[in-house]
Amino acid sequence: MVPSMEIQESKSDDISLLTLRGRLDGQTSTSAQERIVAIIDQGATRVILNLGAVEYISSAGLRVFMTAARRLKATNGRLVFCELQEGTRELFEIAGLTELFSICSTQDEALKRIREN
Repeated sequence: MVPSMEIQESKSDDISLLTLRGRLDGQTSTSAQERIVAIIDQGATRVILNLGAVEYISSAGLRVFMTAARRLKATNGRLVFCELQEGTRELFEIAGLTELFSICSTQDEALKRIREN
């Protein structure tokens, strides 16, 4: 079985909504990072990452999120996560990322939060 990561992009006004599906690990993180960074480099400054369909995230996957956050910070952009599954939320808590990132329960809540600033 070949690990896979699918990223679906949609827009709501000037907000890029990226829905990730699959596994974000050592084998898929490079291509995922390239795709997310390309979206940011094309001008996205407000990005929501919906992780509701992510089955697994490794430390390599967490680096993808840190890279995206650094890129967005350089442009005064914002990154919001939503729909984290229980295991993903626990990983974020253990890694201390709940203090660094804005995390919402639902996509609608994430859209509202990212529009606030």
